[in-house]
Amino acid sequence: MKTPFKPADAARHALRPLLAAGTQLPTTVSLSAGGSANLQNWIQGVHFDPTFLTPFELGRKVLRLSLFQFQCLGALPAAAQVSLGVNASTSEPFLRELLRGMAAVAAPQKIALSFGNSTHAPQAFLISVLTTGTKPKAFPSARPGDRLVVTGTVGTAAAGLAALKRFGWPAIQDYARVTQAHLRPEPPLEFLTLARQKAWFHSPVPLVDGVASDAHHLGETNRVGLRLLEENLPVEEETLQVARYLSTSARQWLLQGAEDQGLLFTVAENAWPQAQALARKTRTELTEIGGCVAVKEGMRVVTVEGKETPLLKRSWNPLLRARTAR
Repeated sequence: MKTPFKPADAARHALRPLLAAGTQLPTTVSLSAGGSANLQNWIQGVHFDPTFLTPFELGRKVLRLSLFQFQCLGALPAAAQVSLGVNASTSEPFLRELLRGMAAVAAPQKIALSFGNSTHAPQAFLISVLTTGTKPKAFPSARPGDRLVVTGTVGTAAAGLAALKRFGWPAIQDYARVTQAHLRPEPPLEFLTLARQKAWFHSPVPLVDGVASDAHHLGETNRVGLRLLEENLPVEEETLQVARYLSTSARQWLLQGAEDQGLLFTVAENAWPQAQALARKTRTELTEIGGCVAVKEGMRVVTVEGKETPLLKRSWNPLLRARTAR
């Protein structure tokens, strides 16, 4: 009698092509003395929607962003262990492509990709990535007088998600730049790898929760105030187009839109030319969006209308799947 195929076994079956290729897939991860680890969880319906992503692209996105956030801690990744929560709707071909996408990211960076325990997750598919690597490097602290800088554009991924929800598949062609920012983000890994060695590179924060919330994190961690200039925020023209079509203001996306996967950091006041030179070398767009002030001045934003107001700490809350003030 043939043994029924169990959903939780799907992950193990999907590993066969990787095992055949010689990939080592231990179920334990060793952490060298002085090393570091970071765990990222990705839950279907909260952190990703597979409707517009192939399994290969999903695997590529999850591992790329997990490695990026690990590097933002000041550490260099060496290994990533993947654990999955699967259910009756999880197929072996889906998992095979998911892991192939991860392998495509891991191989060029010489990341040892391993496999942890899988389990049955009846409500939603789950991907858990445990990244390990070197001891974190302490970045210089932000201080009053520093320039507040961001890479890429802001609000782009949020606009892409809004376009996909409103228009569906046609949005991928009609609004390619914003939808690609949401579906296939390209974090500034080369810039980060080189900048981490520079004395002028202060307190990098990954742009995950939105400029407003991540700026608060930067300021609170370094005990400085921030003055953000709204008119300086770099924005894609397509972001504005989507906002106009949906009859909404792009301001909320620019300040609170999540998952842009860029960098927010500060630059020593007199080192701006060096930062720009590195940006040109790595083909990274840098924009000065404000500066650091004394902590007693708090977190402020100067709106496009010229009014200076408190910078509200609003962001996407994955616990509620809604935007909240914290």
